[in-house]
Amino acid sequence: MSDTIDITKYETIFDHNITKEELEHAYITFKRSKEEYLKDVKYNQDRCYCDLYDLYTHRKDYATAKKYFYMQSEKYIKEHYNPYEDDFKSSIEINGVLI
Repeated sequence: MSDTIDITKYETIFDHNITKEELEHAYITFKRSKEEYLKDVKYNQDRCYCDLYDLYTHRKDYATAKKYFYMQSEKYIKEHYNPYEDDFKSSIEINGVLI
């Protein structure tokens, strides 16, 4: 049995034509490949979706950002966006617009 992780099963910012400028905006300049990125986020798909949400928010593509926001698990959202609000998904806003 192999301990090799199939990185193709993870959807990341590196699958979405991220630019050098976008990497710098996301403070991901030290991650030069999908493999390095996945190691850094400990192969956590929720974290990958979070970064995709941030990427598309930065691109002002709010419909796609919303898609990746809702792909994250409820547990991850509560732990990483606003742990004090019971139903954070119902009140998430992007630039003042309820999504």
